[in-house]
Amino acid sequence: VSGHRFFKRKLERLPAYAKKLFELSKLYLTSAAENSNDCKSQSFHMTESDRDNCVCVTSCHKLHRPVLDKWSTMRNAMIGRSEQCQASNELSSLYLFTPLKQKHPLHCGQTFIQWKATFDVQQLAYMCAPSRNTIYLQPLDSFPEVISQFVLPISQLYLSLFQLLQGFCQIFFLGVEVVLLAPVSSTNWNIRSRLSNSTGRPQLCVNDFFPLLRLRVPNNGIGIVGILWTDLYPEGFNFVLGEASVYHKSAVVSFGVDTSEDMTQVSGVLVWRLFKTLTHEICHLLGLTHCEFFSCAMNESISISQAMSQPLVLCPVCLRKVQHVCGFDVLERYTKLHHFLLNVTKQLDGDLSQFNQTIQWLHNCILYVTH
Repeated sequence: VSGHRFFKRKLERLPAYAKKLFELSKLYLTSAAENSNDCKSQSFHMTESDRDNCVCVTSCHKLHRPVLDKWSTMRNAMIGRSEQCQASNELSSLYLFTPLKQKHPLHCGQTFIQWKATFDVQQLAYMCAPSRNTIYLQPLDSFPEVISQFVLPISQLYLSLFQLLQGFCQIFFLGVEVVLLAPVSSTNWNIRSRLSNSTGRPQLCVNDFFPLLRLRVPNNGIGIVGILWTDLYPEGFNFVLGEASVYHKSAVVSFGVDTSEDMTQVSGVLVWRLFKTLTHEICHLLGLTHCEFFSCAMNESISISQAMSQPLVLCPVCLRKVQHVCGFDVLERYTKLHHFLLNVTKQLDGDLSQFNQTIQWLHNCILYVTH
């Protein structure tokens, strides 16, 4: 009972707009369940057990009847509006978050409570160690001139590509430090290599990096991410943009040159790919598994194109987990992300459609939580 009250107080300490956003997960999931005929793309079967689990998706206590009645009223209003939608794009603009069609009961996904239980156990091992509050970015080996000479002017600053990645991660994981380390060579690390069957380009085995990067994590490190130009492959697979090992507190991401012709510029597509891959793998280092609740930055993908088409933003379930680790103010984070991406996209060439959609989404989300 005391633990139950403790978790409830912890949730109630959040600002009202943060709780408003996190509560959307329960509202949306119950909406999709009860109205499968109206919103087929969001439909799934929900049992009474699932309905109980639904209230635990982002919080640590069950809701009282008046709160559930309030959600029911809100849900019915949303349903009435959704019936007026004539096309899927209209429906997607109606919702900030799109529930996924559920293949399993809700409790089979990683809810906030399930994630926190594992996270708290892991933290016990570090009770007597220095506070772990830093994410390290480690460039590995050399990069072509188009990468090493890239400079982006933002707010009277001139950022290299790696400083740009650091700046984005610093906002995405607001509340912890993100440190960019000096490049190191992995030539003597005995990393397995091969040539890609499809392109003939060199590939390095991502699994071999994990124990070696683990040795480079300082005592205050949450984890470390190696950044490579050379393509990667995991054991038993053809290609991967990035992969993480929670056990080793390390991850590796590549530029994904296997998926395109030789690069002549740092385009919006490349920056999007790096932002997406880097933040996805860091979230894995924080203990997040692939999201099964909403369209989310933490969705699983089976191809590069599918991964790049997924959102850059986190759903309320995954956001609650990252917020618990970082301790950020939700509104401050959204505002800084919006401002940062606006400034970045003004300086980039190429296809910026996904960035523009994200900027518009952030604008809509900020309006929602402040009204």
